[in-house]
Amino acid sequence: MVIIKPENTTHEITIIARENPAVITIVWKNESKSEVEIFNNIDANYNFNYLTFEIDKTVLEGESFEYAVYENEPLTADTTLFTVDNTFITADMTTYFGNNLIFRGKAFATNQTDLQNYKIRN
Repeated sequence: MVIIKPENTTHEITIIARENPAVITIVWKNESKSEVEIFNNIDANYNFNYLTFEIDKTVLEGESFEYAVYENEPLTADTTLFTVDNTFITADMTTYFGNNLIFRGKAFATNQTDLQNYKIRN
């Protein structure tokens, strides 16, 4: 799980990916609001088996997200996505986005630094 800071609007994320593309697409879903965003044409840096990229996103304390990283293939379909058998698909179930998946993960927004003793209220 990646920890992101609510005070930042640009978040650097490092993952161990299956491939090493220079450009990626990210499907980012807010788990509590069921809102989905697609970030196309994100530059990625592959160094010593780690893929690092940045996204511009405003988040709130305590929000949790799931995200999927794909080799660059711009997605323009309906952004109301559902998870079925661990594959992202459009609401009308016609276009699958799982063809070039290189990573799937979760992110959590918090300013707390002692994560082992995380408290819902400070």
